[in-house]
Parts: sequence; structure tokens; C-alpha cells
Amino acid sequence: MFSAGRAFHPAVKRPAQTLIAAFVFSAVLFSISCSKQISGKQVDAATSTKSVSVRAITVEEKQVRRNVESVGSLFPYEEVIVSSEVEGKVEQVLVDVGDRISKGQPLVKVSPAELQLTFEQQRATLQQARARLGLAENGDDLKDV
Repeated sequence: MFSAGRAFHPAVKRPAQTLIAAFVFSAVLFSISCSKQISGKQVDAATSTKSVSVRAITVEEKQVRRNVESVGSLFPYEEVIVSSEVEGKVEQVLVDVGDRISKGQPLVKVSPAELQLTFEQQRATLQQARARLGLAENGDDLKDV
């Protein structure tokens, strides 16, 4: 009979069975390995017929470059929107994408013909406004009307 505080567990007998099985297995393995007998002459003959070619080289240290190809979009930390102060046809682009520029540096050269036409247009608009106000064409005396 079992006591009230202990329950019967079948795994209690397992270590003894495992130990017996390990002993039997090692005895069988030992008897198999001792049954084959090879004389020393057979071992020497087997090793002398096989030759292995060996080549020695010097070790060099090299930098290995790892290339990774991926697909995606790049977004900068900072962005700048560039716009022109005047309208006109761009005659020459003075900087390239990715170039560093400084404040006030010209980025493009606008065609002078377009600039001249714009200037003449603005001058004509000014003369019309002066004429409506009754002021002389070349006078600089603008008064609060």
C-alpha cells in the first residue's frame, strides 16, 4: 500500500531501466568492434596506395566590398523649393543636381531678350498709371492722391 502523501509515478523505475539498456548497448558495441581483426600489414598497404596532393600558398589580406541592391525611395532630411524671381526662357543652367550652393548664387541664366521685353512691359504699365494720375512722364514727384 502507498502512503496518503505520496502518489505512485511510473517514471521512478525509468533510471534503472535506462542504465541497464546503456550497459547492454555498450557490451554489444564492444563485442562487434573486437571481432574485426585487421593485421598491421593490411593497414600499411591501405594507407600507402592513397596519395593526396597538397599545395601551399601565402595568405593575403584583402578588402572585400559588399554590394547590396535594393529598390525604394529616398527622402532627404531637408528640402528646398526653388523658384524664379523673373519669367523667361532659361538660356543656361549653372549648377547640377546635388551641387552645394551658397546664398545668392545664380542657378540659371535667363535669356536677356525675355528680360528686356518684361522690363519694357513694366515701364509701359508705369507710364499708363502716371498718365491716369495726370503726372509728367519723367517726373519723380509722386504725391499722396
